[in-house]
Order: sequence, then structure tokens, then C-alpha cells
Amino acid sequence: MTKTSTKKSRSKFTKILLAPALAIVFAVGWSLYYIGQPRHKKNQKPTNTIQPKHENVELLMIPAEEKIAVTN
Repeated sequence: MTKTSTKKSRSKFTKILLAPALAIVFAVGWSLYYIGQPRHKKNQKPTNTIQPKHENVELLMIPAEEKIAVTN
């Protein structure tokens, strides 16, 4: 029993069809990655960091209201 060569040619055909699409997807993804990278400015002055104020915080739990049956 011999294998047919249609599967091999189909594989080449799909590679040829998908190559431009994959190249476009790669180019778009790489450009978005490059655009999204933060830029380091050389003349940027360092910002003064503000120390957070430590305040006493109290957490309370509000009890849920009890369901009251409505009677007419």
C-alpha cells in the first residue's frame, strides 16, 4: 500500500498560504510591543517621593437586614 502525495502537497500549499498572514501578524505584534515599551528620558528630573501618612483605620462590618415577611 502506498501513500498518496496529496497530503504532502496540501501541507506545502497551506504553508504557502499561511506564511504571509503569519508575517503580518508577527509584524503587527512586534510593532505594538515596540510602541508599548516605556521610554527613558535622559533629562527627566527625579520626582520627590511623598511618604504616606499612617492613619488609624477601623473596619466595620454592617449587619445585613433581616428579611421581614410582608403581610396584608
